[in-house]
Amino acid sequence: AVVSTQSTGDEVIPQTYGHMMHTTLAIFALLELLIYDHQYLSFNKGLAVCMMYAVGYVTWLYYIRYATGIWVYPLFYKLTKPWKKEIFICGIMSFLLAFYCIQNGLHHAIHGSKQPDLVQDKAKNVKVRKTE
Repeated sequence: AVVSTQSTGDEVIPQTYGHMMHTTLAIFALLELLIYDHQYLSFNKGLAVCMMYAVGYVTWLYYIRYATGIWVYPLFYKLTKPWKKEIFICGIMSFLLAFYCIQNGLHHAIHGSKQPDLVQDKAKNVKVRKTE
């Protein structure tokens, strides 16, 4: 196992900073969900975009490890047994999927399941949003 001798930055930036930063974002995201009625993609398209982002983020984590020899998250140094990192990442992606489903359900419970009105554009043979 490769262990980095470089500083993790905890001497300068406390570990609680990351926790506070993510918690604040979660609170504001929830408030926005309650207040504003967004027009979302269909469930499957939105989920596909969310998962593509997650796969891209994990790919970036592995690229940084490959290019620099350091893991961005110190927890990965402790996951030394075969497949531990991958199982952990799959677990995190499962949480992401669960949170996406919860967010989608909350949005529909609060704002209703309004989908934009679609009309058939016969010239192009596609459905487009109805404009007033």
